[in-house]
Amino acid sequence: MDTGRERYSSYLKEINKGEWEGETLSSIKEMYPLEVDAFWNTPHLYNPVDV
Repeated sequence: MDTGRERYSSYLKEINKGEWEGETLSSIKEMYPLEVDAFWNTPHLYNPVDV
């Protein structure tokens, strides 16, 4: 039964992107190529930039 209330998961959290916040992906790739690679290819090893 639909009660009209939205459901959400407590597992969904906002991510603080530090220096990346507000930047485009292309500019982030230019400024932080190694970090972008780590973020997408080895996220369990990713260390945020200046967070």
